[in-house]
Amino acid sequence: MFTSAALNPFDGYPQMVSAATKGLVKLPALVAGGATRLGKSVPHLITAEEKMRCYLMAAAGQAAPSRPPAAGVAGTSQGIDVHATGNNGRWYAIDPRSGRPFGTPLSGFQQVR
Repeated sequence: MFTSAALNPFDGYPQMVSAATKGLVKLPALVAGGATRLGKSVPHLITAEEKMRCYLMAAAGQAAPSRPPAAGVAGTSQGIDVHATGNNGRWYAIDPRSGRPFGTPLSGFQQVR
């Protein structure tokens, strides 16, 4: 299920809405009746919860960074814009989420002036 949500976050969206609607319609009866009157509402609520969790996990992994890293120097490496930091005469790309250098040294890095 997670693979399906990761590759296509809208896969199963109509089923999720349908299951959530059915579960929410039955929710008052579930609350009023306690655990003895669970009926068919719980599977619908669980399905909706699973679909939402998969969708949100996939969406969280696809979020773009909100701003460029504050540290480092702007430049290009092999025609790609990057922010980098120098270390022992070599340039390393900066991870936009952590702000720390990562990976192998950049080849042909040139600072933007």
